[in-house]
Amino acid sequence: MTEAEWLACKRPRQMWLHLQRKTTVRKVRLLACAWCRMAWEHLTDERSRRAVEVPELYADGLVTADARERACRDACDARDVLRTSRSGRSHLGEADVLADQRFTTACYAAFIAGARRIKIDMVNSVDLNWLPRSDQSNLIRDFFNPFRPVTADPSWLTSTVVALARQMYESRDFSAMPILADALQDAGCENDDVLKHCRGTGPHVRGCWVVDLVLGKG
Repeated sequence: MTEAEWLACKRPRQMWLHLQRKTTVRKVRLLACAWCRMAWEHLTDERSRRAVEVPELYADGLVTADARERACRDACDARDVLRTSRSGRSHLGEADVLADQRFTTACYAAFIAGARRIKIDMVNSVDLNWLPRSDQSNLIRDFFNPFRPVTADPSWLTSTVVALARQMYESRDFSAMPILADALQDAGCENDDVLKHCRGTGPHVRGCWVVDLVLGKG
């Protein structure tokens, strides 16, 4: 895959094939969590939401492996409860079918996020048909910049830049990305890829490659 193909690609599976040796377990966990958050309103069982929140913390070394695995098991129990409650219904409306699709996706994505060992093949098996391919591809591009690796110049990492990145990372509110671009530019950053990514339409989520660059996360 060329850089031009990567930037225009709307086939997430092809993008993942290109990334097989260019990603980290942390990135895959956080991407699975990001998928879950796109179906957040359908995760009405608190156990399902915990199966997203705990692996996010685990990805940064803030909870134990036991906590991660327990949250994953609890989410599977929540999925089974939903399936049982709907198994006797003869007809499901369109809204129910869509909710089921997103819930099932989120449960499986939560399983990936909480898994002890993660492989790229697991990611390719997630059914995201309810989410437009362009949205899937844009989300992957937020996580990865495989063709133009950037090393942060220490001079860019002013207190303002780091504080902005940390605030967005912790709050999951990335609306300040254009402000981060301004702060980086004020600090001497003239890297077009960094600045354009910050000022682009997104989406931006926890795991965004620019925010990770500023915070020193891999």
